Amino acid sequence: MSRDNSPVRRSNQPDSSSEHRLVRPDRSPERAQRPEAELFDEVHIAIVPRFKTSHASGDAWRTSVRLQFKQKGTVLHETYHGSLKRALACAPYWLVASNAGHYVTQDDSCDQESCAAPATVTYKLKMWYDRQGHMDDPYKFGTTPVVRKFCAQHAVRGDCNLEDSDRNYELLETVTAPPAAESDAQPNAV
Repeated sequence: MSRDNSPVRRSNQPDSSSEHRLVRPDRSPERAQRPEAELFDEVHIAIVPRFKTSHASGDAWRTSVRLQFKQKGTVLHETYHGSLKRALACAPYWLVASNAGHYVTQDDSCDQESCAAPATVTYKLKMWYDRQGHMDDPYKFGTTPVVRKFCAQHAVRGDCNLEDSDRNYELLETVTAPPAAESDAQPNAV
């Protein structure tokens, strides 16, 4: 907080209500989050036994409840609670406290939630769309490519969504991946 009790915004962080986006001087691609993307793709709740030792009250077995939030198999947040009821009551807090449930993939894995496969297709985003369907040009403040990356299985995006659809992407790069094993999941024909 500044002296006048108004929040101070760091100059290197864009204001979420602003239309301005940071432009990278090196023009390296900027990864774009998918609309409605979820931060966590797995939530695990487990009762964990532990042995309590105490010189004052004695030794005894106790249990705690471990609540884990994961993304592509990696634990992003873990917390312990005294009972299952308390762990379930706290779960919605962690969903809200973790940036409203949105993420941007930082590694070279697929941008589809729950998929940890290596990204083999890179698309340049043509337009941003809000929930009401209004368009916005992602390049009006610069020419840094805004991209999304997908594995071969999730490269076809379909035509139902506005922003995350085949017609809103321009193919930038395709990397040839080794052949998939027969046990790998294939998209179902509809």
